[in-house]
Amino acid sequence: MSLGKRVKDLGRNVLSPLAEFLAVKNVSPDLLTFLGLLITVSSIFFYSHGEFFKGAIFVIFGGLFDSLDGEVARREKRVTKRGAYLDSNLDRISDFAPLFGIAVYYIKYNQLLASLTFVFMFGALMVSYTRARAEGLNIECKVGLADRTFRILFLIIGSMFGPEIFGWFLIFLIISTYATLITRIVYSMRRL
Repeated sequence: MSLGKRVKDLGRNVLSPLAEFLAVKNVSPDLLTFLGLLITVSSIFFYSHGEFFKGAIFVIFGGLFDSLDGEVARREKRVTKRGAYLDSNLDRISDFAPLFGIAVYYIKYNQLLASLTFVFMFGALMVSYTRARAEGLNIECKVGLADRTFRILFLIIGSMFGPEIFGWFLIFLIISTYATLITRIVYSMRRL
């Protein structure tokens, strides 16, 4: 079982009582999706000002809402293709937002790390795209280490150490993300 899967399962277990409460109160899963997006997008402000720890807190809380939307939808028996489509698209914005804030900060202070942030941003986008494209061709493609949960987890952990140390986490994320990208492409090509 991958690290990302274990973290997701742990999160679901921890959030289960809250998801049950929200489902009983008939809270819309789409509302939770939008709240998660707004909270995560707010991290841009903190990251762009070099306050990586505070940015990470917003990513954590945004991620909690992102986890709750699916759980609430399942409990309310409101899982729909429309909701899954909306969630998937807003997840890409949530992936981009903190990285945009980080890039803005590094553009001012460290051109190399700014460039590496863009390299990571592109890789993260491509990992998600390769899975979506493979699934569009009826290939389940969840292979590779650096799935979305893995990337967010290490983004948060690295952010807790501040912008100076985060650069080392960024290098680790780039290597693991591009390794996952290559793994997904090879895996999918073998099944076509």
